Amino acid sequence: MMKLLIFLSLQIIIVLALFYINRKYLNKKISTNKIAIVASFLFYLSIIIMIFTTNYILKNKLNSFDLNGDGFFNGKEITAEQQLAMRNVISDTGRNFAPIIGIIYSLIYYVFLFIILVTIKKSCRFFINQKT
Repeated sequence: MMKLLIFLSLQIIIVLALFYINRKYLNKKISTNKIAIVASFLFYLSIIIMIFTTNYILKNKLNSFDLNGDGFFNGKEITAEQQLAMRNVISDTGRNFAPIIGIIYSLIYYVFLFIILVTIKKSCRFFINQKT
């Protein structure tokens, strides 16, 4: 749950940073479509990074049970904790399909983000036109 909250917070920060950089430094030269594309690409990239870090952490935990460093588990090395770590490493269907599913999620993220950014842009124009 904590990883999900960090992930979502990171995505919000990335979108706001892109929007801010576009307004402040690029003088609105980048379209809303390009901001949504870059943000969805970074969304996909963050999914891939999470997969690699999860694999790295799980394999390191499993390798910590290999006392003699031969790559095999025997005798004293096989414990309930080692079997749990092994199960976590080998039950990786979700991590294997995550790059493919991540593309689909990135496309959905792009559509929602684009709609939200266009809505914000139009509402800001509406409020600016009302004041003048």
